[in-house]
Amino acid sequence: MINNADENDIICYITLGHGENVTVAGHAYHTLIMSGYDGINIDVTQDNAEDNILTDVELASIFDDASAAKIFISIDHCFSGGFILELSSCASISKMLIITACTDLGYCWIFEGTYNFRWSYYLVRAMEEQVPSDPIEFAYEQAEAIHDAWVDGYSQATVNDKSEMFDGNVNSYFYL
Repeated sequence: MINNADENDIICYITLGHGENVTVAGHAYHTLIMSGYDGINIDVTQDNAEDNILTDVELASIFDDASAAKIFISIDHCFSGGFILELSSCASISKMLIITACTDLGYCWIFEGTYNFRWSYYLVRAMEEQVPSDPIEFAYEQAEAIHDAWVDGYSQATVNDKSEMFDGNVNSYFYL
């Protein structure tokens, strides 16, 4: 599907779930591993572990040569900031806006008693409050302020749990 997108298309890749920094089948990934099946514990020491995960390197290879006009990527997983390094080396980076729930060393948080991911909730709410002429960066800034205030006030959270944004084209705003 990514390869079928052209200069008239916008690709949105939005994911919420589990993330880890691990070694898979003898190869060390310095960033994030995402489970393809939310809620299933994966034994990453097994030879077939890579069949159930998506690494930063794999995701970057998917988007590397994408021809879409714009590519919006939002990752709400622990250690999700680690994806920025690999994605920023893509040939298509000038078309990308990447938002992560935390740094490469951070954790994501859910609302207590629910499965609602805190960062994505704040981002979606901020996007809902926007007018169509507002860029995504405005929604990010609004969500970031709320999320970061929560992180600063929560005793178990650290500075690594704050969201990150990487804009592949800082000379213009990103609109969906």
